[in-house]
Amino acid sequence: MIIAFLVSFFSFVHISAIGELYISELVLGFSLILLAKKRGKLFESTPKLILILGFLWLCSQILTDLVQASPVMNLMKGWAAIIFFLIDFAALYLIVGNSVKRAKMSVLGFALGGIFQFFVAPTEFGLFDPWKWALAGPVTLLVLLFLDAKNKSAGLVLLTLVILGMIDIYLNARSMGGMTILAGLIVYLCRQPRLNAIFKGRVGWGKKLFLTGISFVLISLLLLGYQSIMEAGFLPENVTKKYEQTRSSSLGLLGLIFGGRIEILASAQAVLDSPIIGHGSWAEDRKYSLLLLQVNDVFGTEREMAELEFGANQSDLIPAHSHLMQAWVWAGIMGALFWFYILKFIIGSLFHAIKYPSGLQTVVIFFSISAIWDVLFSPFGATMRLIWAIKLVVILVAKEASESVTHAGVAKP
Repeated sequence: MIIAFLVSFFSFVHISAIGELYISELVLGFSLILLAKKRGKLFESTPKLILILGFLWLCSQILTDLVQASPVMNLMKGWAAIIFFLIDFAALYLIVGNSVKRAKMSVLGFALGGIFQFFVAPTEFGLFDPWKWALAGPVTLLVLLFLDAKNKSAGLVLLTLVILGMIDIYLNARSMGGMTILAGLIVYLCRQPRLNAIFKGRVGWGKKLFLTGISFVLISLLLLGYQSIMEAGFLPENVTKKYEQTRSSSLGLLGLIFGGRIEILASAQAVLDSPIIGHGSWAEDRKYSLLLLQVNDVFGTEREMAELEFGANQSDLIPAHSHLMQAWVWAGIMGALFWFYILKFIIGSLFHAIKYPSGLQTVVIFFSISAIWDVLFSPFGATMRLIWAIKLVVILVAKEASESVTHAGVAKP
């Protein structure tokens, strides 16, 4: 239990070696060797498939880099990111085992470590905007763990997460606020007897479409509420300015999501140009960074052109503000296949958490929402490797625990 806590707590400690090498990842690498006798657990269906697809992603990245003659430093960083991600997941999964307590300790360690980092070794971004870049995530995890302790009432979960989400939005952590409120709404609704009864038994396509429809309505209501609050001028000037810069005049409510992530459209062109074999690790091509300027103009966002031009002139890196698009651009189709599978697994796990509550239901629902967001709208790398290991392991353990309750009546300790 202590290892799961410490590995997560010190996840921010790193050295510069072929990019950023995290001490916790070295510990996990050694742990994977020491836990070799338990490796049979990795041959269970889901972890085995994650590791197989991850290996194919790595092979595709290696092939792409050799074909595209990527610079040695770039390919070393690209290969290392995938290798360490797979090691992190495999080792942490063996360390946590089937224990919900160890899973919770892993989340607790990461949360407390994030707060500790802010006070002893804050990042540049953390100093610039403390809540958004340093404290929002850890505080949210602590609150989620509290709400899952002794199974707090649905009303308390909803009230707490709505308040926390509004604080996030007020302090400029807009996506975190939206995900937090959405998690609260889903937990509240799935604990209502009439709605929960719908998902008892087999969850067919009809029920999945029903939940998808509810999710769409909830997201639309959140976006409408967010838009109304922003345009009413209730929030600080820096938050309102960010909203004005990233909204799209041509996409309506969807512009509130895509307006600040137009990099995805530039990377989509890169994928179309080379869909099977990617462009290589840390791929650079100036035409795609310049394409970003055209996309910004077409979709009518208010982002300052000078800022975008400065970014394009500073780096020729192909824009890809998405796990999925980044892997597809860098490694080709097998990189995309890996993240498509992860997306499918996460969505399935969200349905499972709704249908079969566990001692980690609130955490799993929030993790599932944030994981979907990250696959679609966040870049992959650095601390995201260990964050993803924690998310995947917690979701897997919670699923196993809920299944053990269903089949045996008692969860594994």
